[in-house]
Amino acid sequence: MPELGIINTPYLTDLQRKKGERDMLFPGTVVFRGKEHGYTYINRGEECIVFAYPGEKKKVLSIDYKDTLSIKDAKLQYYYHNILATVFPHNFPRMHASFGSNSSTDITGDVRQRIAKARKKRPAKIHYPLRKVRKISNDWALPFTQDFNPDNVITTAKGEEFYVDTLTVDKNDTAEIDNIIIYMRHHHYSDTDIKKVQRYQTRMKDIWEDKLRGKKINTP
Repeated sequence: MPELGIINTPYLTDLQRKKGERDMLFPGTVVFRGKEHGYTYINRGEECIVFAYPGEKKKVLSIDYKDTLSIKDAKLQYYYHNILATVFPHNFPRMHASFGSNSSTDITGDVRQRIAKARKKRPAKIHYPLRKVRKISNDWALPFTQDFNPDNVITTAKGEEFYVDTLTVDKNDTAEIDNIIIYMRHHHYSDTDIKKVQRYQTRMKDIWEDKLRGKKINTP
């Protein structure tokens, strides 16, 4: 997993101090402090707040304010989102990094691809609808059958529907995970993409096995 290198920025250090004082973060504090430190606010969800990533036009920084993401869950989130982004590159943004902690007072979140919304009217035709993702998932028994809240969908000028909220990884059914590779081979994905997804799958399975054995994962 790529290293973020942003945990010790003045803004996140400030937030971590605030969280340590109160054992929680208020959304208003996250936004206000972010703006004070020069971060451009984009949006707020039920669990996180999104800012433009400083100096990177194609990335966003998502900060968890409701719960702390464990190291294990941060790893699962990173691999899961990037499997989705590889299999459905016009529906899910790529995740560049996800940082977690086993301390409830630490700041957690992720950095992901920024999706540009169509500036004018909605495109006349949606070429990559999310409903197709659900149909494929149902037909091939893939683990991507969750509902996609329309409030978290961005339509691009190219007719893509991107789901930009964080997806919860709560399945450990290896059969469904293995079906992803079967689907990719049947639809002639590149060997590079197939090997990438296989690598992510292997790491997810290792984490799930460690979870079943009750082990802790202490590396970022």
